[in-house]
Amino acid sequence: MDANQRATSPRRAANETLSPAGVRRLWKALEHHLQLKGYQVVVRRLEPSRCGFTQHPEKLVVISDRLNDVQAVARLAHETGHVYLHAAIDEATAEEPPAVREIEAELFAYNVLSFNGVKPGSEPFEHINRWAESVEPQTPEHVVERLLDRTKKTTRSLRASVARHMNDHPSSVEPHSSRDNFSHLAPDCDGPVF
Repeated sequence: MDANQRATSPRRAANETLSPAGVRRLWKALEHHLQLKGYQVVVRRLEPSRCGFTQHPEKLVVISDRLNDVQAVARLAHETGHVYLHAAIDEATAEEPPAVREIEAELFAYNVLSFNGVKPGSEPFEHINRWAESVEPQTPEHVVERLLDRTKKTTRSLRASVARHMNDHPSSVEPHSSRDNFSHLAPDCDGPVF
């Protein structure tokens, strides 16, 4: 979610298929790829209705410390999508509704996470459909098809690069201390649900 937008959709925990160490390696791989773009990742307390956001001018991604490791990595993947797909928004895409950017980030996160071992549920598709209906009520599937095609190259490239990073760094990573003991997900968070 971009910093100036308010979260509106409820989120549930991800269905983890990676080991806890694998989830932490996935976090580190995504964080590494954000750092390659010059972005800093910060985990801190946010208001209960927010799970994370991206501030492009400051090159900052903020993730809520209320999330467990799986929820946090899902949120980080969503925000990584915003960075890789929206950091340099051109005039054509700047005119599009914010829901378009949320759909793209959600599709990006879903693809990257599922490719790297986080089992997706069905709820992301419900949110994607709801956002698509807000863009094109009569044919939301056309919105999703167009955005899938538009994001395909970036998503494929990054998901493979993240997997390589995880394979190249197989050692266990300690959990981020600011996420310890937070196993609930705040209501009204956006981003992928797995």
